[in-house]
Amino acid sequence: MRVTARMRVSVSKAKKRASQLHLRGQIAALWGKSPDRPKRMRLVGSDAERELKLSKAIRGWAGANLQTGDWVEVIGMQQYNPKKDCWKCRAEVIRPLGQATAPSPATAEASAARANQPAKRSGKSASPAVLVCQKSSCCKRGARDVYQAVTAALQQQGLDEEVEVRATGCMSKCKQGPCIAFKPDKARYLGVTPERIPALVEQHFAPSEAQAELAAEQAAPQA
Repeated sequence: MRVTARMRVSVSKAKKRASQLHLRGQIAALWGKSPDRPKRMRLVGSDAERELKLSKAIRGWAGANLQTGDWVEVIGMQQYNPKKDCWKCRAEVIRPLGQATAPSPATAEASAARANQPAKRSGKSASPAVLVCQKSSCCKRGARDVYQAVTAALQQQGLDEEVEVRATGCMSKCKQGPCIAFKPDKARYLGVTPERIPALVEQHFAPSEAQAELAAEQAAPQA
C-alpha cells in the first residue's frame, strides 16, 4: 500500500486529536500577568504533574477563589503532541474539593512532597514578595531549586509570614535564567543560584538597625 502525503497528514492530525481531561490534585503554582487573573496553573497529583492553561472564562474566578495548596478537580481538554512529546492541557472547569471528597492522606502526602510549594494566596503587587519564574526555560536552569531556596531562606530568617513567594510566568530573559524579582523594590536578578538566595533575602527584607532597636524596646518588659 502506497502512503500518500494526504494520508500522512491525516495520521498526524489523528495523533494530535484532543480528548477530555479529568484530573484531581493539589495546586502547586498559579501565575499570569495579573495575580487576579492567573493564566496558568501547575497541578500535582499522586502520579503526575501537569501544567494547564486556564480558559479565559474562569481566570477571574480562579484569581478570587484559588490559592497554592488547594486541592481541586479539573475538567477540560488535552492534546498530545508527538513531536514535542508533551501534553497541551486546558482547564475549563475547576471545582474545589471539599472535606467529603478530599484525597486520602497517602495521596495528599505524596503530592505535597512533589509540589513543595507554600500555601499562600497572591496579594497586591506592592506587598513584600519574591517572584520566581517557573517557565520551562528557567526550570531547566534550576528555577525550582531557587524557589525552594527562597522558601527556606524566608523561614530561616523569620520572614515567611511577612513575605510571599510567587511562581510567575516568563520575565523575558529566558537565556539568562533563573530569573527572580523582589517586591516592592522592583529589583530583578538573572542567573541566580540557590547559594545567593539567603544574602539577597537579607538584603531586601532584613529590618534596619533602627527598626530592630524599636522592636527590642517594644518587646522589653515595662519597669
